[in-house]
Amino acid sequence: MSGLNAISSAPRQAFVRTRCGAEVRLRLIGAGPPVLLLHASPRSSASLVPLAERLGGRLTCILPDTPGFGLSPPLRMARPEAGDFADVLLETAEALGVGPMPV
Repeated sequence: MSGLNAISSAPRQAFVRTRCGAEVRLRLIGAGPPVLLLHASPRSSASLVPLAERLGGRLTCILPDTPGFGLSPPLRMARPEAGDFADVLLETAEALGVGPMPV
């Protein structure tokens, strides 16, 4: 995915493979400048869909399922730590090619 300008306001999903090899499932809702919405653990991005639908008229809401939750497979390491998840989310944002965005 090389940016979000072509995304319509209809809900969509995508899978992103990061540099470290993690696969992350994203929900994309809305149109406009991007914002990254992060779910609490142990939940999935489904918990944020109502908020994203309210914001979607003016923002492109990017809702990743963090590794091991929702449709994102777990990280391939015995005991991932918070920093490992943060690295995957940063690489996911980079893979989208949208530059800095609010979280």
